[in-house]
Amino acid sequence: MISDKFRGIFFGALSAACYGLNPLFAVPLLRQGIGVASVLFFRFAVAAALIGIFLAARRTSLRVSRKELAELFLMAALMTTSSVSLFYGYTLIPASVASTLLFLYPIFTALIMIVFFREKLSAGTVLAVALAFCGVGILCAADGGGNAGGRIDLGGAAVVAVSALTYAVYLVAVNKTRLRGMNGTKLSFYILLFGSVFLWANAEAGGGIDVPATAEAWANVLLLATIPTLVSTVAIVLSLRCVGPTTTAILGAFEPVAAVAAGVLFLGDRFTGALASGIVLIVAAVSVVVLSGKK
Repeated sequence: MISDKFRGIFFGALSAACYGLNPLFAVPLLRQGIGVASVLFFRFAVAAALIGIFLAARRTSLRVSRKELAELFLMAALMTTSSVSLFYGYTLIPASVASTLLFLYPIFTALIMIVFFREKLSAGTVLAVALAFCGVGILCAADGGGNAGGRIDLGGAAVVAVSALTYAVYLVAVNKTRLRGMNGTKLSFYILLFGSVFLWANAEAGGGIDVPATAEAWANVLLLATIPTLVSTVAIVLSLRCVGPTTTAILGAFEPVAAVAAGVLFLGDRFTGALASGIVLIVAAVSVVVLSGKK
């Protein structure tokens, strides 16, 4: 019988790896002049529609209480803020650098759990956080494409740091509210649905929705809505329930690894010794979590 810890680790790694593929599908859309809010609106809306069809086919009740509705709005606001900040960061700094900076969220998550929930971290978790932080530092020093010592726009880095912080708050909040007991697919549906409403309003305030004009662009929209959104969102909810926010956050080490791999293979980034060193440290951090007997 598969244990909850194994399921949590699997779904946490799957969620992070899928989320790391965001640049692969988003950057081509942004380069075509489609606005951040519009790209994310289609990402959220298409994913919500797909989940809605699945829930309808299974005749899953979508009924929620007023208190749950308020918490769902909050979760959607956090997820939307994190996504907008990250995608806006893609327009300011290299996508692979933005994706590695996003991995600050395990540090923020651990700090939130320590400060507000008095969680005591095991030695394995502390070691994993330290290894992951060193790995991310090396990856960022490589400037996403091998230009060691290259300067990163501080404004862009700050925007992505906001994305990391709000994502960490989201991870903890989902696990600490009454939403923890909600069906994971149903929870994902509401977060994406409400998020798409927020993004539609944002796009309209900025001049209207930018509609993709080519088949290739629509293909990227569908892939963006499916892999780094639908799969990642559902998987992370399952991981949170099995192993909690701290371990789920550290398993997010797969996110920058996937982002760097996508950048090297498809976006023109160069694979260097610095990138390899960073990835090795991050994989080591994940291994510590997997082998640890404690959360």
